Amino acid sequence: HVPHRAVPPRSVIEEDVHIGHCWKFGPQGHIGIRLSEMILLTHFTVYFPDPQQLSAREIKEAPKHIRLWAASIPLPSKDTAESTPSFSSAMAWKPFKPSPLQTDETFVLVADVIYDINVGSRQRFHLPPERRTWTSLVVAEIFENWGAEVTCLYSLTVHG
Repeated sequence: HVPHRAVPPRSVIEEDVHIGHCWKFGPQGHIGIRLSEMILLTHFTVYFPDPQQLSAREIKEAPKHIRLWAASIPLPSKDTAESTPSFSSAMAWKPFKPSPLQTDETFVLVADVIYDINVGSRQRFHLPPERRTWTSLVVAEIFENWGAEVTCLYSLTVHG
């Protein structure tokens, strides 16, 4: 028996996604991911191992209800160039702040999804066009798992 080694939150953005190498918290929690550059956020992917390779206890540790927030700036209008908005325009736009998060950033809710453990190990969630936004910072909030005392988050990637 190998003793459990704590895996840091950073593992969520690493490519090492073998069974047992996940960030455990729980049952609720959130993680922020700062990107190296601004992207037009269009979708995100959550990975969890194939349930056929896991014990019943491990399956229940999968995230279930996930909300994705983005520190957001508005999309360029049709009258402006299709380029990344400037930093000054990002500072001028102030939507609401989600109350559970303690941060100086201002966020908008871009996704409220259910990760279905029965569908498959890698699930991609596309944002509707009206929720796509320019961002370099996202926060994933996990509100519920599939019945365990802890949640095991393997990988969460954002795409744009």
